[in-house]
Amino acid sequence: MDIEPGTIIANRYRVQKPLGRGGMGEVFAAENIRTGRVCAVKLLRADTKQKSSAVARFRREARAAGAIHSDYVTRSSTSRRTPITGSSSSSSSSKASR
Repeated sequence: MDIEPGTIIANRYRVQKPLGRGGMGEVFAAENIRTGRVCAVKLLRADTKQKSSAVARFRREARAAGAIHSDYVTRSSTSRRTPITGSSSSSSSSKASR
């Protein structure tokens, strides 16, 4: 995934830097451009999005994280499916935290 700093995800999150990469996708530090809050955005890789079991697991992960209210656990606030369109206006499945 070639997501550059400054890329806008889902018309809502501005990517700041990559945080990590795993088997399903990548996680980026981002800023919610509406609220100014720093968050994390998780994007599924294109090949992963083609696997219904991986998408279902991603959604379960987002729901489970959203049900936990702790300063020590990432809060899931958004989970959606939208295409990435390039630097400064893009998107994909995302998971944001505070």
